[in-house]
Amino acid sequence: MKISFVSFEYQPIKTPQSLRWQKLLSHLVEARPVAVRVFNAPASIDSPFHDINFLSGFEAEVFSAPPRRVDERIVAAVPVQASKKPPNTFMKRFKSAVKERLPFDKSFVWAVKSRTAFINFLERDLPDVMISSSPPFGAMILAWFAKRHYKKNIKWICDLGDPWSFASDRKLGPVMRRIIEAMERYFLSSADHIIVTNNRTKSAYLKILHIEESRISVIYQGADANRNEKPLSAELAGDYVYTGTFYRTIREPHALFEAFSLGDKKLSVAGNIDPKFFPEKKSEQISFIGNLGEHDVKKLQRSAAALIFIDNLNSTQLPGKLFEYVATGRPVICIGVAKESPVNEIEFSDYPIVFCENNVEDISRAIEKIDEIGLQDYLGTLNVSWKGRANQLGRIIDELY
Repeated sequence: MKISFVSFEYQPIKTPQSLRWQKLLSHLVEARPVAVRVFNAPASIDSPFHDINFLSGFEAEVFSAPPRRVDERIVAAVPVQASKKPPNTFMKRFKSAVKERLPFDKSFVWAVKSRTAFINFLERDLPDVMISSSPPFGAMILAWFAKRHYKKNIKWICDLGDPWSFASDRKLGPVMRRIIEAMERYFLSSADHIIVTNNRTKSAYLKILHIEESRISVIYQGADANRNEKPLSAELAGDYVYTGTFYRTIREPHALFEAFSLGDKKLSVAGNIDPKFFPEKKSEQISFIGNLGEHDVKKLQRSAAALIFIDNLNSTQLPGKLFEYVATGRPVICIGVAKESPVNEIEFSDYPIVFCENNVEDISRAIEKIDEIGLQDYLGTLNVSWKGRANQLGRIIDELY
């Protein structure tokens, strides 16, 4: 079986969708007799307003390394200090406003310019299956070009991890939303199968695309858990831990920081945190430890008294961070999970999850509940492995033949 994967964002870019497909493909290669080739954009492109002359096709290496080697080479993070430049400059706000309202971003231009290069890429070793994934509409358009060119000779699986047409955080307006819906409906009519990351997104696309339910599958985000780890004893558990970043209006930590500042528990925050989110008053209960490599992040999470998860204020997304946390076996405090959030799809069974609103009082009560639960170890309670997700992808491919 030969697979060609096309994505605007891929190695060594560490975006959620890029990491997701690095994991899925590496485990697929290890479990099955498949060969995967990757076509993506140059990793140096970091702005939607980049000179379009640089936006040409880029062919990545053949994907054949074992998952562990691939992960260590691609995912290892370099410590980065938070920028001291004043945030929210006029140009930054202007560019952000334009980007939010237009679907024709850098990946769209890349797709148009890379059409011939992509067809040549496929011609050299025609695949059985073509998988596309990236922010709309770049990889989707390239795959659509190829599907029309080769007709039924190639099966096309389209991953829609970051939806545009109904995402609540996109300031598109009703007219632009209808235009984007029409574009997605047109392009995706040629796809043999569609993959999304949660059932809420699946339901929305079924209404938009008017297709059979069997043509859309949900593959959740996953995590790599070390099943050989020893159980964590209570005396080794450390601070409460948050790893990741924050986003204005989507995921903000102000109530979280205030709750810990007023209590006696300590919170460690790892990640490249924008200074605008720092507490106004310094607190001895909160420590910022900057960016960490993947190994150190997992070590910090594994030793936590509990992990802090703040849900996105976007009812179409299910952050992979939650699966990463659950894989550690540590209790989790889930903050700000709305009734319509995809987080509510997950069956946590007996796993220690404490839900609370994103306000100081509720967060403080959640911390008290964690103390009542006690410092038990729940490693392996839920199976959220990337290996299992890759097996699901393999079954989807099998059904196409």
